[in-house]
Amino acid sequence: MATFMERFAFLQKVPTLMKATADDETPCPGYLFQDIGKISHESSGCGQCLLEYLLERLQVESCQVKIKVLKIFVHLCGHGSNHFLTELRRNSTFIQQASVYSGPPDPIHGTALYQKVRNTAQEVARLLFTDTISTKGSVSPPNLAPPTMGMGSATAHRSGMQGFGYSPGKQATAGGDSLLDKIQKAAELVASTVLPPTEHQGIRLHDNYYRAVAAPSAPIEVAVPACADNLPC
Repeated sequence: MATFMERFAFLQKVPTLMKATADDETPCPGYLFQDIGKISHESSGCGQCLLEYLLERLQVESCQVKIKVLKIFVHLCGHGSNHFLTELRRNSTFIQQASVYSGPPDPIHGTALYQKVRNTAQEVARLLFTDTISTKGSVSPPNLAPPTMGMGSATAHRSGMQGFGYSPGKQATAGGDSLLDKIQKAAELVASTVLPPTEHQGIRLHDNYYRAVAAPSAPIEVAVPACADNLPC
């Protein structure tokens, strides 16, 4: 519901709307379409006042006025606020009435103006409902379950999730080295830097396998210190 201040502020825009929906054959200037679109975005109350005014003008028994109002609705279908369009859909009965509007033939134009009113009203209805439904239906939900590859699998679909052991071929290698090779070389480099080459040979990585520490084959002699005379050991 529009507040008193919103309705009071809307009164300042009535001259613009009167010019845009004047009962004459002069087309509505393009800049007025833009101004009316801005009015629908000012506030929900201002948009309600705008809709009430345009629907009231749509009831005028003049094909020129009806056509201008309907063309404004066509513009607002693409540039109006969401609140305005929601309220217009709720009052779509007025659009349906205009889509079957007819009357006695005009001496000059015949029934051409009635047909133009009906065609424009049908376009408004299409933009309000048909395009909205088709747009919502054409937007497919995001794929929440992409193809998941198990361990050791290989596939040409590169965008799917790949598990351990995935072999994408040359794309997963750089300079001919696989990821495991790079880790192996990095480990060897760290080991060779930290450990002397002649010590702890069983801990160093070599030839892509782990070599356990080997116990010496020769017997180990343990030196026991001699006890001093008359002293318990």
